[in-house]
Amino acid sequence: MLSTWSILALGFTLGLKHALDADHLAAVTAIASERKGVLRASLVGALWGAGHTVALLAAGVAVIVLHLEISARVAAGLEFAVALAVRTLAALFTLGLGLLMAYELGRGHGLRL
Repeated sequence: MLSTWSILALGFTLGLKHALDADHLAAVTAIASERKGVLRASLVGALWGAGHTVALLAAGVAVIVLHLEISARVAAGLEFAVALAVRTLAALFTLGLGLLMAYELGRGHGLRL
């Protein structure tokens, strides 16, 4: 049987892997790059992480305290919602990049990527 510490270590490791996924890095980078200075950009990243932590902690505590079980159907629905959000963000990014390229071409600057 797994000890409490090994379960916590596994959760931390999986959370760290999740936090370093491309979608998270792209989102934090996009938001932080709009801030001037390393301190402000770091604060954005820290607040992003804190927001994720609070949301997951609240959900986890609710599941444990209320003895809830997440059905496979609900889990699949949540996964679909996340996939839809990621695809929407990717589409908006692609659209924005296309508009930026069209703008630069219209100004006669050519493509400088």
